[in-house]
Amino acid sequence: MSSEIKFSINCINSIITKIKENYSTQSQLIILLLTGSFSPIRRDHIELCKLVKNWIEMNIEPKVNCIASILSPSHDRWTFSQREGKNCLAAELRIKLCKLAIDEAQVSDWIFVDSWDCEQVFAPTQAQVIQLQY
Repeated sequence: MSSEIKFSINCINSIITKIKENYSTQSQLIILLLTGSFSPIRRDHIELCKLVKNWIEMNIEPKVNCIASILSPSHDRWTFSQREGKNCLAAELRIKLCKLAIDEAQVSDWIFVDSWDCEQVFAPTQAQVIQLQY
C-alpha cells in the first residue's frame, strides 16, 4: 500500500513542479490518461500520446497545454480476463516495460507510468482509476 501512495505522490509532484516552472497561472492545462493492459507496451502507445498532445496544443482554442501523459497499466485480473490468460505479462513486468519504453523514446519529462491500478486488491473500474487516483 505505501509504495502505491509514494509512487502516485512522486508522479503528481513531478507534474506540479513542471507546472510551476513552465506555465503561468492563466494557462489552461490538461493531463492525458491512457489506460490499458500494455501487454506489451508498444511504440504506438507512446506515439499516440505524442500525436494527441500535438493535436490538442495546435487545434484547441483558447490555447491548452498538455503538460503530462500518464500510462496506467490495468490490473492483472482484468488483463488476464480479457485475454483468457493467454500471452499475458504480469503487472510488475508491464510497469517496467512501460518505463523502459518511455526512457527509450526520451519522453520521461512528460510521460509517466502510474502503477495504482495494478496494485489494487480488486480490479478497479475505469471511473475508479480516474476518480480515486487523479
